[in-house]
Amino acid sequence: MMEASMIKNMIQCPFCFIISTNMKFFSCKNSHKICEHCFNQIKPLGPTNRKTPARQKCPQGDCLYSNPPFRNVEIEEMIRNYELEVNCKYYHDGCQVLDLRAAMAEHEGKCGCREVTCPNSECDTRLQVRQIFNHIKETHKDAVVREDKESSDFSLTCLLKNNFQEREASAWITIIWNHKNGQSFFPIFEKRNRSWFAWIFILGNEEEAARWESSIKIRDAENKSQLEFCGPVFPIDMKGTEVMEKMKCLALSDKQVDMMKSEEGIQDEEMERGFNSKIIITYDVKLIKDEGF
Repeated sequence: MMEASMIKNMIQCPFCFIISTNMKFFSCKNSHKICEHCFNQIKPLGPTNRKTPARQKCPQGDCLYSNPPFRNVEIEEMIRNYELEVNCKYYHDGCQVLDLRAAMAEHEGKCGCREVTCPNSECDTRLQVRQIFNHIKETHKDAVVREDKESSDFSLTCLLKNNFQEREASAWITIIWNHKNGQSFFPIFEKRNRSWFAWIFILGNEEEAARWESSIKIRDAENKSQLEFCGPVFPIDMKGTEVMEKMKCLALSDKQVDMMKSEEGIQDEEMERGFNSKIIITYDVKLIKDEGF
């Protein structure tokens, strides 16, 4: 039986020196192996037109790749079958974690280098999970950071203008809610067409989100009527547009918002900016299986 170090040398990419579980391997006409990532970094040679397609030249010798490149299925099978330490699939995005294949699958689902969309649905920026806080602070200048050390809920006051019903799409300020248990949440309130939606993202994956449930409430100005939604917390990996399509969140019509809004407490400065009413939304989260929290 071959030693693990010998097998590793046989199956790792000779250029980036990683053993990835999610990439293809290719070979040139002289059987020099290369991973998919490194192959895509090779600049094509010659003209790029339909009659004479550009070709990649093997970095290990004066040899070319077929078009399309020949798959090195043998290397891919060895990676799948041998019990060796493998690299995280986000290695080229900065992750340096090494682990056995079975454990790596769990890590990759939580990896801080995985790519997600900004929680504000009006922002289509794709970025790594570990970059979200800096992105929000630098891009969404009106963002609010709430450090929650005692209270368990969070209230968001949304100012409204006379023409609020006319806007097709709108997203209120982005909130970073650092909960007292150490977890970070993003309470969201957005409008699409003639519907309004409120939900909560968690800075975590689907498994972490499933441990929590949300409660979202809106009361009218006289505290006589209340709209409440109890349901899931959504992973940061999910887009806001998907949440709104699923309708598993608090959803209101223009008419309901008009009924629940209040004109009390609007500051002169806010009125000068065109705001004449507000709606207050209260967000809360709790662990599903830990009643002692």
